[in-house]
Amino acid sequence: MELNETTKKEVKAFLTEESSSETRLLYNKSRHKLLDKDPNSSKNIGIWTKSELIDDNRGGSKGWRQFSLTDLVWIELLRKLKKNRFDKIVLHAVKNGLNKFQDEISKMPLLDLNIEKSLDTNNKLIFSIHHSGTFSFIAKDTNNPRLIDRLINRTNIDFTLLIKRLKDKHPSYFELEVNLNTNNEVSKDKYINRRENMNKNTINTNNQKKN
Repeated sequence: MELNETTKKEVKAFLTEESSSETRLLYNKSRHKLLDKDPNSSKNIGIWTKSELIDDNRGGSKGWRQFSLTDLVWIELLRKLKKNRFDKIVLHAVKNGLNKFQDEISKMPLLDLNIEKSLDTNNKLIFSIHHSGTFSFIAKDTNNPRLIDRLINRTNIDFTLLIKRLKDKHPSYFELEVNLNTNNEVSKDKYINRRENMNKNTINTNNQKKN
């Protein structure tokens, strides 16, 4: 799937921001257990791993699996897409789109960016997907008269709500001051400033569209 130019610029900017590196390290560190302990969930993880919808980071080991926050968000999104009967071809198209511009830190930069956006309470994001596999993250702006047109004939998932439910269930997974290295403290201020700037950019973009 080809990303539009606006999204490309946004992802590239996110990847080059110095302050985003520690956030992305936190999101992509494999240190969490599967959220749902239902046996069927473990079975699905095995099936999706064999189908290469989920990456296995154990390096050939058969030990207990640990997941990054990005992995867990992708798994939750994958579950919702499966419930809406999207087939493997479409699911792989979505995964490939989220993988665009991956680097040594982020496996799914576009997903990391929109996790970050969703943590800003001023942002309400919808993951909107067509049956062909083309998708986008759309800001839920009730003042935008074109919003309904962009969502019609598509499956729309409340991405902000998905993130909120994960955060309510496991708040520690989202703590930006988590010590990634035992002797390293991460300042909250730069994350707060970056989120404020991100929100201003979103507002400016929306205002330009209205004009």
